[in-house]
Amino acid sequence: MNISYNWLKSIIPLEWSVEKLADKLTMSGTEVEAIEEFGAEFDNIVTAQVKSVEKHPNADKLKVCEVSDGDHDYHVVCGAPNVAENQKVILAKVGAKLPKGQHIKEATIRGVQSSGMICSYAELSLGEYTDVIVVLPDETTVGKPIQELFGEKDYVFELEITPNRPDCLSHRGIVREIQALGGGKLPVPAIAIEETGAPIDKEVVVEILNPDDCPRYAARLIKGVEIKPSPPWLVSKLHAVGIRSINNVVDITNYVMMEYGHPLHAFDFNLFENKKVVVRGADKNEKFVTLDGLERKLPEDSVLITDGGKAVALGGIMGGLNSEVTQDTRDILLESAYFNPVRIRRTAKAVKLSTESSQRFERGADLENITVPLDAAARLIRELAGGEIATGIADCYPNEYRRISIPLTVEETNRLLGTELSLSEIQSILESLDLLCTKTAENSLNAEIPSFRPDLNVPADLIEEVSRIYGFDNIPESEVLSGNMDVEIPANIRFAKSAREFFTVRGFDEVVNWVLYNPKKLQKLEYDYKPVQISNPLSEDTAILRPHLFGSLLDRVAYNLNRNVEDIKIFEVDTIFESAGKGKLPAQSLQLAGAWTGNAFKQGWGNPTRAVDFYDIRGLIEDFFIHIGYSNYRFSALDGDAFLDSEWSLAITSDDELIGKLGKGSSKTLDVFEIKQPTWLFFIDVPKLLGKREYIRFEEPPKFPPSDRDLALVVDDSLKVGELMGFVNSLDEKYLEDIRLFDIYSGKQVPENKKSIALSLRFRHPERTLTDDEIDNAINSILNRLKSKYKLDLRE
Repeated sequence: MNISYNWLKSIIPLEWSVEKLADKLTMSGTEVEAIEEFGAEFDNIVTAQVKSVEKHPNADKLKVCEVSDGDHDYHVVCGAPNVAENQKVILAKVGAKLPKGQHIKEATIRGVQSSGMICSYAELSLGEYTDVIVVLPDETTVGKPIQELFGEKDYVFELEITPNRPDCLSHRGIVREIQALGGGKLPVPAIAIEETGAPIDKEVVVEILNPDDCPRYAARLIKGVEIKPSPPWLVSKLHAVGIRSINNVVDITNYVMMEYGHPLHAFDFNLFENKKVVVRGADKNEKFVTLDGLERKLPEDSVLITDGGKAVALGGIMGGLNSEVTQDTRDILLESAYFNPVRIRRTAKAVKLSTESSQRFERGADLENITVPLDAAARLIRELAGGEIATGIADCYPNEYRRISIPLTVEETNRLLGTELSLSEIQSILESLDLLCTKTAENSLNAEIPSFRPDLNVPADLIEEVSRIYGFDNIPESEVLSGNMDVEIPANIRFAKSAREFFTVRGFDEVVNWVLYNPKKLQKLEYDYKPVQISNPLSEDTAILRPHLFGSLLDRVAYNLNRNVEDIKIFEVDTIFESAGKGKLPAQSLQLAGAWTGNAFKQGWGNPTRAVDFYDIRGLIEDFFIHIGYSNYRFSALDGDAFLDSEWSLAITSDDELIGKLGKGSSKTLDVFEIKQPTWLFFIDVPKLLGKREYIRFEEPPKFPPSDRDLALVVDDSLKVGELMGFVNSLDEKYLEDIRLFDIYSGKQVPENKKSIALSLRFRHPERTLTDDEIDNAINSILNRLKSKYKLDLRE
């Protein structure tokens, strides 16, 4: 948002320097990001008068003009259709350099000598008119450098306006801030309108069919205008804040928007089929051609301004090409309306069109005072474009705005700020922001909130206003701490911290990847997921929110391998996304994932290295679970996975629920990501793990020795060891403390299609040493239940 220092001074007699104003605004919450000195240097470009105009002897569309700067006369060939005798114009003399780099030289044009150029605003980079020259007021002095014509040197402030402060998106809004900070008083606009036309209700009728999306619509009608270039003062003001001149009427709507903060729109009323304005919602799949010439498919219920038949504007965003103001326009319908911020924001995003108008309406405009900028614009149009203003305003306002009232106490204000402000001081600050305050008790008041402050809703909002205007530097420092300092850190944050500690200690590097991802790679892997599509992606590579961390990690592996980094150990703890259905926000969950390729450890003296393998990745995860104190898990065979090779991979489950996977990247995966060496991967679904996790509790170390017994069982070759061990653990044998696998054998001493599983069982009693009979009974109980569940024999 650009604000002109001179423009502010034209509203209020501001005595602060540029630097002081910037500091005051920044310290009160309106950050000044940059200050630019404004005022282009136009050497050898002056005001002049056209003394005579003759037809060019060799070209029908050219004219030969005699132009005087008061000291000398110049012959200038000009192609503008509006050049005429006695006009005051802008002359670029020989030797002048125009803003776009063009040097003015003596030239022969179709056989006639030309010594200079009569300029348009486009040639001065001040506007868009290219085919007509600038015609200055008759009272303009000839021979003046045009720096004087366009005003004194100015300073432009680039402001960072937060989304909750639409009231600051104008010069008068910033003057209100200056008023609150003690820099003067914002004058109430006194706009005198000369209404000489017929009553407006005889000319146009306004009807709103969707008052929730358009609570108010007002219009004025000006007939018999002349569309032409704007005067220099208007062009200069708009240029200072980064807006190019288009024509006098459109420039006036932009000027009033920058002055008052309320967007306006001008229609060519003669292009209306019916002399009425009907505001309605867009139909399903309805299309509309906006002023930029693009046909846009509109979301259902977008606000449309119509003439009772065809649509003529996309409400709050952009006008229509079919009602554009052109040089042929004679009658202007001037719109000032209020649109629902949520509807405008959704529509602007859906049609991918952000304008100065939409940026203001989607933050919240001033519903109560939409006729003030309307009158200001109508008066300027009458002054700069002529015409007659119809009597009255067509103002459709079905449900008048009701101001909210917020109570505030001195006690609460001082408690939150640590100040000792009185009620009168608090009231004075709030009233300086144009809030109407009423004292309700000795130490309390009610503040009535105008519609230009949609950000004020609760007492804390008022206290924030008091603090920033009172001055943060004026609030005394305090070393007294209050409140509950014992705040529990959420489980997911504790988990992420623990994971980072574990993996970084073991030589892994944490990576942080973009959440946007390329769906084509996942499609090649036939990965089954519910994508969260980006409606306006920067490219195909960023078309979805990532559903898994493996893709991003494999991209990083490929990137580093291509740069001759062969030993890679990386991990990431971040959010993944999945669609929750149409109209719903995507589901999000935290995932821990890692990738490991190359050597298992660094080679050293007497320490030859080797490639990382299955047992390394499994051992890593087992150690991690020990690190976080998690034991309620088991590994089992992996039936299938889009990323992993099932023969060299495991599923990680807890209570039969999948909480993660680990294993070797499949050959298809490595081909898709163009990785040419074995790569091992793992991931853990953090919410599921945390849902199963039991907190570690202190247990006294056992006082009595354990008793270990080994069992060698002959089972079917198809029986999974993890399943058998899980069954033993589930028996809840009273004194069984631990079970471990220490051998698997198949060969001559074991029948065909069978294998021998050797298990070590540890028993312990917490209060005494177990007897042999107790251990034998426990072993027999386990064997009997195993035999009833599986076909197995005890190997001798």
